[in-house]
Amino acid sequence: MNEEMRQPAPLLRRAAAFAIDLFLINLIGIVLVMAAFGGMAVALRQMGQALPSQHLIVSLAEYGASGWPLLVIVYFGALTNRGGQTPGKMAFRIMVVATRHTEMGRVQAWWRAAAVCASLPVFAVFALAAFTPQKRALHDYLAGTRVIARPDPLPSPPPAQAAPVTDTQPVSVTPTAP
Repeated sequence: MNEEMRQPAPLLRRAAAFAIDLFLINLIGIVLVMAAFGGMAVALRQMGQALPSQHLIVSLAEYGASGWPLLVIVYFGALTNRGGQTPGKMAFRIMVVATRHTEMGRVQAWWRAAAVCASLPVFAVFALAAFTPQKRALHDYLAGTRVIARPDPLPSPPPAQAAPVTDTQPVSVTPTAP
């Protein structure tokens, strides 16, 4: 990809993509917690035990929420490692690339994911992207990456037209004897 095609992604597209990704991460987390609680309820019923108290359920949910940073790192690390895009980035046609004219490496993708997770409590570090020429946030600087607007794909050729049928007479096939 040549340099003129590597324009920084607009900040609103980055923010919208990030919102979609956070929604998906939370949805995945809710599904995992519900599956764990459902499994626990089934196991307790099979053992003839009473369901846990509401206090215990809230405590377990808080404990499960402590795994949220790991879910963020796995989500961004795994997806960014495979093509530089998450579902949010795909939706808004942006992607993560290495700042040096090389492919983004596996370690670089996972380091960026960890930096994103570490940056979340101090959301202001994302605002850094508004004041840098390449629109890079703190996690982009730490990982040596940047987010670009993905170039439009080349237009595809029109679908091939079927040749007009000139003979509309039915064709009969008779089996031949061996």
